[in-house]
Amino acid sequence: MTSDLHVRIYPGQPLLAQLIDNIVVLSFEIQAVFADRYGELSWRADLNDPAAFWFEREPAAVFRPHFIGSSSGFSNTWLWAWHNINDYPEAVVATATSARALGEQLGCAELTTAQQSLDAGERGEAGLDTVQQADQSLVFAAAALSALPVPAYYRAPTGEGSFAWFLLDNPDEFSLPPASAVPTAAAITQAVASGYLRDARTAVEAYAERRDGVEISDDGDALLVSANDGELRLEFDAEGRLSRLAGTAE
Repeated sequence: MTSDLHVRIYPGQPLLAQLIDNIVVLSFEIQAVFADRYGELSWRADLNDPAAFWFEREPAAVFRPHFIGSSSGFSNTWLWAWHNINDYPEAVVATATSARALGEQLGCAELTTAQQSLDAGERGEAGLDTVQQADQSLVFAAAALSALPVPAYYRAPTGEGSFAWFLLDNPDEFSLPPASAVPTAAAITQAVASGYLRDARTAVEAYAERRDGVEISDDGDALLVSANDGELRLEFDAEGRLSRLAGTAE
């Protein structure tokens, strides 16, 4: 397990799936708030130094962009931003580059293959994890490895079914509200229902470590998750799947 990266990684288990477990609950909570605030707005970006990404409103909602990669609707492939064919400033692709460095250290082909198919069959033939929505999964991995406290992502449409994927950062513009039991329960249940999770218990533990205002404790076969206004009790089966969630909230 690595603590300096604030991720839970265990030997002998697929790295990409573990990285997703480390971020997906928090990501569902972030994206619910983010989409409600910016989902209907048009986007613009200037990735020259100093790079900026903004949503068009008055005043503009401006973020520091972390370009993670792009998915092509034409070739059905993913291209990591660290490949940097457009020669963007290093700061713009630094998060993607860090993901590649960990992939090289731990032998994770998904993080070190510059261009890869998004088709599950072709990924399997190439020795890559056949996770669902591979482009989304790779963005989850980059978010898990980022130092951003609130790694909101945005899938920016670029035409013909293609997208540029960013992590966006500006604490003055966007942050999460104080932790609350109801949104926490919603994020957990949505993450479980999404199909991205491999180990729900690990995912909840990782969420509690990252989310300000959330505390966690063991209660035998269950976890108690406390927020500012209530407490959740989560029970898991032997394979780490969530079997029951109950709680109280003010």
